[in-house]
Amino acid sequence: MIDGLSGVRRLILVADPRQLPPIGSGRPFVDIVRELQPENIEHRFPRVDRGNVELTVPRRQQGKTRADLLLAGWFGGDQDPAADGIWNRLETEEMDKIHFESWKNDREF
Repeated sequence: MIDGLSGVRRLILVADPRQLPPIGSGRPFVDIVRELQPENIEHRFPRVDRGNVELTVPRRQQGKTRADLLLAGWFGGDQDPAADGIWNRLETEEMDKIHFESWKNDREF
């Protein structure tokens, strides 16, 4: 995708790569961020390098154990081991922020 750009002197991307992905295929923003970020940026603090800055302290949501934040972290590649536990919680808990619906055909959908 980035290779298709020409004549661009500066490209600034601002978004949250750890948010839940859009419904459908692909995670374009996450893929672009991973392609452009410097090596070992995840082991640096602050996460700053030439042409790359990453905010690392969540400010808009509170609670590290909130199911919606764990799910977003899992999809965003969060290294927190607790993020994997979200799948068990989705099967066993009633949650106010996440509701799971399943369907077998277009009509049920």
